[in-house]
Amino acid sequence: MWGPPGTDARLAGAYDLAPEPGMHEEFEFRLYPEHAFRFGPFTVEAFDVVHPVPAYSLRVTDPAGRVLAYSGDCGPCEGLERAVAGADLMLAEAAFCDGDDNPEDLHLTGVEVGDLATRAGVGRLVLTHIPPWHEKQRAYDEARTRWDGQLDLAEVGAVYEI
Repeated sequence: MWGPPGTDARLAGAYDLAPEPGMHEEFEFRLYPEHAFRFGPFTVEAFDVVHPVPAYSLRVTDPAGRVLAYSGDCGPCEGLERAVAGADLMLAEAAFCDGDDNPEDLHLTGVEVGDLATRAGVGRLVLTHIPPWHEKQRAYDEARTRWDGQLDLAEVGAVYEI
C-alpha cells in the first residue's frame, strides 16, 4: 500500500488495531517516492496537496500516454493543478457545496472542480466522494456551471474507458 508517512498507523487506528502488527501482515506499506514510479505498465506520480493531514493527488499514465488523474481529498492548490493538467479522465472529489461555510483546504466544491477541469483542459470529469448529506445533483449542477465537457457522477461498478 502506497501512502504518506504514518499510513500504516492511521489504518491500524481506523480499525482499532494496535500499531504493531497493525495491518503489516496484510499489506506491505510503501512511501510515495519524490519521483514518478512504475506500477506494472503504468507510471504513477503523487503530488502533495493541501489538506489537514498529508495527502496526495495522483496522476496515472498508461504506455500510450493516456492519463487518469485523481484529486484525493484537498483544497485548491498547485499540486492538484499539476496532477490534473491535460488528463483524459479526472476523478475529483466534490464533498463541499459552493456558498456554504466550508473549512479551508479540506475538500472541493463542484464549482471549484468545474473551474479546475476547464483550466486543466481535461477530457472527461467524474465527480466522486460526495457525502450522503449533500445532494449529488447539486455537486453536478455546480460543476456544470463551470465545465461544459463530459461530466458524470461516479457510480458503484461504473467503468470509464480512456
